[in-house]
Amino acid sequence: MIKLSFLKDMLDESWFAIPASTFAFAYALHITDVRPAIVQGVRGLVLVLLSWILPVAVLLIGGFLIALPFTGLQPLWATKTATALLLAASALLVVLVNAAYQDGSVAEEIALPIRLSARIAAILILPLALIAAYALSLRVGQYGWTVDRLVAAFSLVVALSCGAGYLWAAFSSAQWLRRIAPVNIVTAIILLFLLLAIFTPVLDPARISVNSQLARLESGQVPAREFDFEYRRFSGQRFGNAALREMAARKTGKD
Repeated sequence: MIKLSFLKDMLDESWFAIPASTFAFAYALHITDVRPAIVQGVRGLVLVLLSWILPVAVLLIGGFLIALPFTGLQPLWATKTATALLLAASALLVVLVNAAYQDGSVAEEIALPIRLSARIAAILILPLALIAAYALSLRVGQYGWTVDRLVAAFSLVVALSCGAGYLWAAFSSAQWLRRIAPVNIVTAIILLFLLLAIFTPVLDPARISVNSQLARLESGQVPAREFDFEYRRFSGQRFGNAALREMAARKTGKD
């Protein structure tokens, strides 16, 4: 009203909006952790409702996996988003299993259909992750690495960790799924190390994708007329720009 727009201008800037939003979200999580009574009722209701979605999810995803030997994988590949769909299904099962399990203290109160569904869901995650890994490997073999495919690969590491751990928990927990708690902790640590590694040159997605695409170009797998120079320029970050400058300076070479 009095024409002081500096706060609105700052909210439009990523250098302010991103850390401010992150801090606000972290502070909200902290408050709900030290004062659980604030959200306890709502959280309990949401978790119960989510847990009753679990039998439906298990029925649909389990039916999908049972049908695969009869339909083959080709219809799945035809979607062009097989890896993303399978990872999403894995994540859904992980969320719903944890919604049913909570902190383990409600194990005796859980209805039998949910208990059975959670144990079956814990078994289904690994097959989904393995099929997703196979789908990604085919795509990389055809077209090489890109940033999106590397993000999918990092997500697959987490999904495979969850899948293997939950399978172990499903068959080795005398008390209902008690061992998914340490699996969640180990998986969280793996995820943190992955996130840290992604922000170093070692596992930088832009660097790996640029090197992969250049290797395909130099080996003749991709002719120069089909090479995606624009992707190197705008998605390859400094690695892509450096590679393009080096290519521009060449005086010899195929094409």
